[in-house]
Amino acid sequence: MKNFPFTYKTIDNKELTLWYSRSVAVGLFLFAKDQFGEWYVLACQRGNGAGSEVDKWNCPGGFIDFDETIYQAALRECYEETGVMANLKDIKLAGIESGFFKSDRQTISIRFYYISDKSVEELSKNFSFLNNEENECKKIKFINMYHVNYYDWAFDHHRRILEIYDKYIVKKSIWSRLKEAWNIIKGKYTPHGEDGYEFI
Repeated sequence: MKNFPFTYKTIDNKELTLWYSRSVAVGLFLFAKDQFGEWYVLACQRGNGAGSEVDKWNCPGGFIDFDETIYQAALRECYEETGVMANLKDIKLAGIESGFFKSDRQTISIRFYYISDKSVEELSKNFSFLNNEENECKKIKFINMYHVNYYDWAFDHHRRILEIYDKYIVKKSIWSRLKEAWNIIKGKYTPHGEDGYEFI
């Protein structure tokens, strides 16, 4: 990460850590199917080196370096945090958040999605902590889409995951979606695949 913080003292004598200009962060929401045709999303559990939201889950992401495009940053962050490499030409823009929600880190967030043509079984063989910043991630996992809401997510990523999944992947009738959602709420749906493909 190549951003530069500085300390600012408020009128009431509180010290805040601020960042020169507004930092820009990217997130990559990577989806893949397993051998049964079930959809999964790639995620990491945040470690003590993540700085905030420790133990919560998020999709790969981080701040843009000075010498790269937003697309290259998304690709790099995914590879650094999980060992999984996406194809640059197939990364698609999903959304931008430019509002600031914290006084100390007014980050502009750019979300991308990537739909892999490789299976989760194949992609999970590449899971690695080797390129992580120290203790940034403690677990890497492909999480079944029907289990997303069972996890504790940082940065509202569960909402973003479901929004992207619904908008760009699900191609079903309204009735089919309602029936499926009802079954999930009632606990009647059992995925054919595993809960997740994990690397600890």
